[in-house]
Amino acid sequence: MDLLTSYRCQLQGTRARRLSQTETGSPININQLYWFHTTGFALAALLQSAGYGHPAQVKILRHFADVVAPNLGVAPDSGLSRWKSFMTDDYTPIELSWDFHTGASRPSIRYSVEPVGPYAGTAADPYNHMATIAFKRGFLKASPDAYVGWLNHFEACFGQDWDMTIPEGHLSNMFWAFDLDEDNATSKAYFFPGAKAYASGRSKLDVITEAVSSLPNHTGEAIIPFQTFTRYAHKTSLEVEMVAIDLIRDSRLKLYYRDRRTTFASVQDNMTLGSQLDNDDLQMGLNRLRRLWHFLFAIDEFSDDASLRYDSHRTAGILYNVEFHLRGKAPKVKIYIPVRHYAESDRQITVALTKYLIHEVGSQEGFEAAIDYAHLYSSCLDSILSVHPYQVLTFLANISQ
Repeated sequence: MDLLTSYRCQLQGTRARRLSQTETGSPININQLYWFHTTGFALAALLQSAGYGHPAQVKILRHFADVVAPNLGVAPDSGLSRWKSFMTDDYTPIELSWDFHTGASRPSIRYSVEPVGPYAGTAADPYNHMATIAFKRGFLKASPDAYVGWLNHFEACFGQDWDMTIPEGHLSNMFWAFDLDEDNATSKAYFFPGAKAYASGRSKLDVITEAVSSLPNHTGEAIIPFQTFTRYAHKTSLEVEMVAIDLIRDSRLKLYYRDRRTTFASVQDNMTLGSQLDNDDLQMGLNRLRRLWHFLFAIDEFSDDASLRYDSHRTAGILYNVEFHLRGKAPKVKIYIPVRHYAESDRQITVALTKYLIHEVGSQEGFEAAIDYAHLYSSCLDSILSVHPYQVLTFLANISQ
């Protein structure tokens, strides 16, 4: 019996508790069981559809069950007050992603999570600090080789008990993420600068710049790539959201920001940081992105000034991240295609994506694989949504220089 079939058996309720205790190797509670059965099933479905080997699936799912599932808060169907996580629009504190890469190569799976305690948002734990501490302890026990130098630095910068009554639209203060390879997982941590910025009367970009400038073992010259972005940000109306790091010694630094403009012309402006970045690979990537934009939103490929429909939601607009290696390399900009607000449905997204892959890969080697992966994604999505209506799946398009 494969792992996905095992999960299906559990969902039928016949062996749920016994199998869960056996596979996680630790005691469970009703909330952990809920997340194990729903999001755990969704993760199992993605791993299997993406072609991960059985040993890798077991390792990834055991880590999810032991480290993550106990720290996702109360079950949505519990009737108890839920923490309003900024992770997703329906407050689900975990989000799964399927990365198609070039389309012809095997996809990879990642997920992001906000640790949430059972009393988060109540008088006992108003700002969800308990889960932040518990999750870090459990993560480091499971991943003793993780590098925590930058983690501790940014926690010291942003993790204090600042006044959380700020006009951010959310109270989330830290996320974690796991990029899942066959053999290893790259772990990441995300920090929100809003509370410190508000408390100190400065902008979020200013407090991030201060934190980056004081990174241990880095000179002032090392942040020159970061200054490429700050020059652009200071003359553009951008909304800085968070900063992220890898938990390895040679970490990247990522800054996430939102632009409310939704024209493709504004996308090009962001991807080049106001024409500061330009090379053949970047231009090729922008041309590919324009075609994907057309397939997803039915906008003429040559109408770069056409906006997507207006949406006033807190997470509307377009999210970008700028990636820096503090070794003098030029930054890279990535875009998160805003399908959750502007596409018609999950089905429309998968149809558009399949058309795009057919167009891009064409007669090249790997064409059949690309179509197979698109169909696997579509069927996998159907399977996930049938058992886990709270799960939000997004399409992440990485078009970088």
